[in-house]
Amino acid sequence: MPQVKCQRGLSVVDQASLYNVAEDLLSQRTNAIYAQLLQILKQQQHLAQVLKRPIITPVEVDYVKDQPQRTSAARYNMKIRNKPVVAVLDSGAAVSIMSKKLLTKLRLQISEPSNAVVITANRTRERALGKLKDIALQIGRITVPTDFQVIESTEEMILLGMSWFKKLRACLYFNEQKLIITHKEESIELPIHQEKEVKIEEPEEKEENYEEDDYFDTYKEEDLDEVESYLTDDQENLYTNPWIDEHSPAAYLTMIEEVLTPKETERPI
Repeated sequence: MPQVKCQRGLSVVDQASLYNVAEDLLSQRTNAIYAQLLQILKQQQHLAQVLKRPIITPVEVDYVKDQPQRTSAARYNMKIRNKPVVAVLDSGAAVSIMSKKLLTKLRLQISEPSNAVVITANRTRERALGKLKDIALQIGRITVPTDFQVIESTEEMILLGMSWFKKLRACLYFNEQKLIITHKEESIELPIHQEKEVKIEEPEEKEENYEEDDYFDTYKEEDLDEVESYLTDDQENLYTNPWIDEHSPAAYLTMIEEVLTPKETERPI
């Protein structure tokens, strides 16, 4: 009787995937030290790119105390937390601003750090204190959530800039002496008129001791955005609404000019 040969399948060893020395080496963790890795030019460039501080769009905020500037802004009485505030509306401003003194008076708290840098008329830089988010600003019968940059100032003032104008689709018509804002698809017209050669005497500032919030000193190392605006004591040719029935403290910001083509400068690593 002839012997029948049995067929055998693959053994466990034969079923294993083929070894690839290249894949093995590429998947292994290296024991090289960082100094050795940085000898490779590509790794140096990659690390330098990671550590480089990003280039930011410059925006400047200039305080002009000694050089009065003409302005094409309007002043209005509004309310925050049912307290009257004087707002300067300037469609040329890049951002909306609130002074620290008004922030303290209204007992508001900064919501988050700011990347704005205040650049004074003599070109020195000061850090904006922070941002306020969604502050309920009452304009007549409507309430609009508004964001503000907080600046160090002894005056109680706010400035409403381009971000606010875009939000309300607001338009200032100086020839027609009116402001039109749109809220929830409803257009609201507010009258304005030009004040000529009107000067408002400011009361003497009394020294007041405010408790410094540690929040202002928390953020020191972030990259900063620079925004340009101008602060002036000049009250001449300032537009206002005729229905103001309360004394209006001086409003100072006359222009925030957004830099459209910032100069990109390399910063050291």
